[in-house]
Amino acid sequence: MEKIRNKSLSSRLAILGVAILLRYLVPLFPRDQRAIFASISAKVGSISDNRLGGWYSYRASKAAQNMLIKTASIETKRGYPHLICTTLHPGTVDTNLSAPYTKRTPPEKLFDSEFSARRLAN
Repeated sequence: MEKIRNKSLSSRLAILGVAILLRYLVPLFPRDQRAIFASISAKVGSISDNRLGGWYSYRASKAAQNMLIKTASIETKRGYPHLICTTLHPGTVDTNLSAPYTKRTPPEKLFDSEFSARRLAN
């Protein structure tokens, strides 16, 4: 149960971080030209693409983050018609953090961090 509580706390902090950034950064964007607010999320937050189950806390936090950005993209159009609010998915990145979860990931779907960063930037 302690493990679930800790994950729940980190999930809430992650969501609050994005909400705080939206709250304080959106007013700094121009109202008369295109601007982009992008948040890095994960495909596991997709409700329609969840075929494996598991990862409850992580999936729930990413789904909440995706909904937060979706809602912001609708609401900010009223005052910032050219602002794009979006999430970016870096793919499955081969790091020490992801190593325990990538054993069944096909090599062509496991990216090094440089490749993933280049894809996100382009």
